[in-house]
Amino acid sequence: MALSHRRLLVLVFLLAAVALISSGSFRAAPVVHAAAGTLPTWDALSAFDTSPNPGLVFMPPAVLAGTNSHSLPANAAKRNGYCLDVNVSGVTPAGVPSSDLGFTLVAHDPILPATPATHQVLLTEGLAPAVLAGYVDQVGPPVPAGPAVSVFGTVTTPADSSDDVYCVVAYAEPGYKKLTISWNYTDSTGTHVIALTPDIDIRTVTLVKKGDGLIGAPAEVCTSGWDPEFMTGSFTNTNSNAAPDPVDDVRPQDWVLNPVLVTLTVSSLRRDGVEWCALIDSTVAISNVQVTLNFDVVYNRATEGGATPRRLANADDQRPTPPTVSGVNIVNSVELRHILADGNPTPRQAS
Repeated sequence: MALSHRRLLVLVFLLAAVALISSGSFRAAPVVHAAAGTLPTWDALSAFDTSPNPGLVFMPPAVLAGTNSHSLPANAAKRNGYCLDVNVSGVTPAGVPSSDLGFTLVAHDPILPATPATHQVLLTEGLAPAVLAGYVDQVGPPVPAGPAVSVFGTVTTPADSSDDVYCVVAYAEPGYKKLTISWNYTDSTGTHVIALTPDIDIRTVTLVKKGDGLIGAPAEVCTSGWDPEFMTGSFTNTNSNAAPDPVDDVRPQDWVLNPVLVTLTVSSLRRDGVEWCALIDSTVAISNVQVTLNFDVVYNRATEGGATPRRLANADDQRPTPPTVSGVNIVNSVELRHILADGNPTPRQAS
């Protein structure tokens, strides 16, 4: 009997609820959304585009060690750099020096264990020229230098900072794998820091000797750390008038051999995954050949439309210090000797 009473009470409750909803007296709890634009907000990182009709790259997700992320100077009006919108009033940049406009750049995740775990990248020094001087397809005059930070908007903070934009050009410190970019600011509640996420990847390209050669059998040298999304050989990038920029296009002409001899050549190239490998032939025996690879980084391959485009193809192209490897040898023949049980070769015998 108690069970029947409970069923009756549940039925009465359900009927009452239906009546309330039908009459409009019952209101479901509202879904709460976070208010948009209530905090400073970074622009999203771009994606590299290797297609024949590439999109714009405003904020590259990876930068080659020893180069800048964008052409100098930083320009918040054109969003040239890693940029953020302030969105709210009463905000001013924090940090020292004030000329950094609140930005801090910290390289971390060192390649070698002996390297310090972190390194603060100074914005007021150490930035190399970001434009490839003399590049035949350069749009507009090269910009050899300029400030790495920029602000645009009313810039009447703290009275009205809601339309302010801050941008920074980042230098990728060699010897590290990651770069954290942060913006420090002060409002009525105190000092805060907002980091761009995810961190910027720092790429490092080296050359590795895969093996020495014989006359008639080439030696081999390969890249290590190559990124096919924004790296390309210097030869086609400099000499091609095609648009857009080539990407991941490496030719024998990009490889430089020292000494320079007519008997010593890069006979062909091959791929080893994403890496590029040069096969090096010689018609005479030679030792300690030095191999160098000339290549460029092409962070943005597109020009924005309109009379005053914010992004220009080629403007961010840079030619880093080329990687080099020495000690490549090509010998007359190979000596075959029996390996003993202890792992040592048999002694040489007089012929």
